[in-house]
Amino acid sequence: MFQLLGIEREVVHQVTADKNGRLLNSLQTGPNLKIRLTQGGEFEALRYNIDAANVLTVTYDGGSARTEIERRKVTVREREVSGQITSSLFQAGAAAGLSDQFVLRLAAIFKWNIDFTRDLHPGDRFSVIFEEKFIEDRKFATGGIIAAAFVVGGKKYTAVRHVDNDGVVSYFSADGNSLKRAFLRSPVKFSRISSQFSLKRYHPILKKWRAHKGVDYAASRGTPVLATADGVVESAGRNGGYGKAIILKHGKSYSTLYGHLDKFAGKIRAGDKIRQGQVIGYVGSSGLATGPHLHYEFRVGGVHKNPLTVDVPRALPIAGAEREEFLRVAGNFDRRLTGLLN
Repeated sequence: MFQLLGIEREVVHQVTADKNGRLLNSLQTGPNLKIRLTQGGEFEALRYNIDAANVLTVTYDGGSARTEIERRKVTVREREVSGQITSSLFQAGAAAGLSDQFVLRLAAIFKWNIDFTRDLHPGDRFSVIFEEKFIEDRKFATGGIIAAAFVVGGKKYTAVRHVDNDGVVSYFSADGNSLKRAFLRSPVKFSRISSQFSLKRYHPILKKWRAHKGVDYAASRGTPVLATADGVVESAGRNGGYGKAIILKHGKSYSTLYGHLDKFAGKIRAGDKIRQGQVIGYVGSSGLATGPHLHYEFRVGGVHKNPLTVDVPRALPIAGAEREEFLRVAGNFDRRLTGLLN
């Protein structure tokens, strides 16, 4: 970009020599950039909007460059929104003025407790308190979610943000219990359940009655499949009627199986360590399958359990000196959320 303006290489080197100036190395011309040249066409100054809140200024005089980042004053305000489900969470969010990206962030907070494909029904409600960022009364960004609540099937779920001493953000219920569980409710985001766990189901290919020891999630081919918990790959490959399948071991007692995959994510192999929420494969129809879907099994001590109803352990609650202060703050947010729901 500097070459296009005829700015000498030595000048460019001086301008981009420090940490601030190096932000210009991948710079493209556009409305965020203003350059001032002398009457003789030599570089004199530059102003670059890094983002809405930060501006880089560069001045060049007498063979030396000076860079500075101007940080604009940002005001953070709280906003309250509520909505009611009529067809989907995305539709309800849009009706309340929330973007799809924000709705995904909201759903991620409750993913251990609410299956947004199976659990939500018309009439269910939500409320949320979140941050909006302003510069001179002009909103430029949506910030973090402070607190939120869902009423699903008459049951209320509440989440309140907590930032620990290391700056790690987590969400807890109003009584200080973690929303996180050892396992996610679903290995596929926003997918429909096409076949339930059953001890007797008519197999559409084998044409006979047999136990269906898992749950089938109908989804288009190529939909990402997520590991529902931290674990280690026990096997990844062809596995009889399961087709391309992955079995994860989670500690001594638990294991999960993901079957009928189209392909694996990367070079997954036995012994690999996997993190909760990591993409491990993609929905397909390999093995004994009539169409694209994920077959998901959950085993405890080698015994198949219904993934939709099995009780799994929670993460640790807030403890110690932080707990009392959190409960006080959370109680205030909980009352505000309840007021928005009513």
